[in-house]
Amino acid sequence: MKLLPLLLAGSLAANAALVVTVWRQSPVDRAVEGRSGDQLREAEQRVAEAGKSAAKFSLEKAFASELGGLIEQSDLKTLVERLRAAGFSPSMVRWIVTGKLQEQMAARMQALQADRWDGRYWSNRRNPFDYKTVTESRAAWTEYNDQIKQLLGPDVLINPMESAMMKHRYGDLPPEKLRQLQRVTADYDEMRGQIHASAQGMMLAEDREKLAFIDKEQQADLARLLSPEEFLNYELRSSQLSSMLKSRIGTFEVSEAEFRQLFAASKAAAGGNSGLGFGGFTSTGLNLSARNNVLLETAKTMMTPERYAEFELATDPQYSAASRLAARLNLPAAAVQTMVTVQREGQQALNEIRSNRQLTPEQRTAQLAALNQQVTQKLSTVLDERGLAAYKETAGAWLRGMTMPAMLPSRTGTGSGAPVEIANPLAPRG
Repeated sequence: MKLLPLLLAGSLAANAALVVTVWRQSPVDRAVEGRSGDQLREAEQRVAEAGKSAAKFSLEKAFASELGGLIEQSDLKTLVERLRAAGFSPSMVRWIVTGKLQEQMAARMQALQADRWDGRYWSNRRNPFDYKTVTESRAAWTEYNDQIKQLLGPDVLINPMESAMMKHRYGDLPPEKLRQLQRVTADYDEMRGQIHASAQGMMLAEDREKLAFIDKEQQADLARLLSPEEFLNYELRSSQLSSMLKSRIGTFEVSEAEFRQLFAASKAAAGGNSGLGFGGFTSTGLNLSARNNVLLETAKTMMTPERYAEFELATDPQYSAASRLAARLNLPAAAVQTMVTVQREGQQALNEIRSNRQLTPEQRTAQLAALNQQVTQKLSTVLDERGLAAYKETAGAWLRGMTMPAMLPSRTGTGSGAPVEIANPLAPRG
């Protein structure tokens, strides 16, 4: 008979006897106390509920004790066998076994880190990119995953939650192809990790060349493993270019078809390279401005003029903070337009004031203060006090130019009609 079901049966029988004993004692108590019929029925009900609670408590205590002993005393292979024989579900077996493995992993990782720190929390005695520690840590996690597969089977790492995450990352692929894709990705990530570890945070040209080569080789392997449509779905989800594009689009809503068009144009502009691993992406010499032009030109062909104007503002890095703030505060698109217009006009006026050589420091300070007041008043038409404070924190870095100490742009200036010598802050002291 199975171990845990036998335990359950025995515990239930023992607690049933307890209920019967209490029930047999109750008539004497009733006769002595002279209770009414309703009171007797209520008392009987309380006795029955007390018996059930006692049975449940006894059962849970016995179950916890038996299970705890099983987990602590068994080696992992025997533990899996006994849990399965006791009728535990696959998810429960996985949960218990991975918990035990993680305990072992924690001790191992602690041992690996033991010589990195010497107790001085204020001191970075060892390089965080220490090659030996990084390599051994990666080997430990590889061994951890291998143990799980050996104990629970090759499909154990694809549970429902991970399956959903993998579908989001890789696309809708059959289990066997998913496993192959995982192996390919893990192998190339291992090679990238070795390069980053050996670089110790200081990437050289040869390191980037190696990463670019790894990226190219991985792309070739994936192209052999996946169909053209599957490979495109993988790129759209997991490539560096996709991440960069999604970051650039930000909170602006685009359809899947629009995103695919923008991705295709950006990939073509990058010479057909989408970047499959961290550090290996190259853009064939296109600078940020050129890539932005490609993005805007593509968007212009598939959007209405009004929507394109919103897209242009939302994806401009200079104004993206205003767009994100408006989304956070649930403000209409008109509020973004107002914030951007105020910023454009304000920055132009700021530059004119600070570059005007005819102004004295006092005049420049006064004009900057007046400009700051005007800008604040205009922003207040779309932002309340809370929103204005948030704007200054997140999107208003340019406003600081209005409160910086006023300085003349040359070493000499005119004040009260006479030349004024301006100290050169870079001149040697002494």
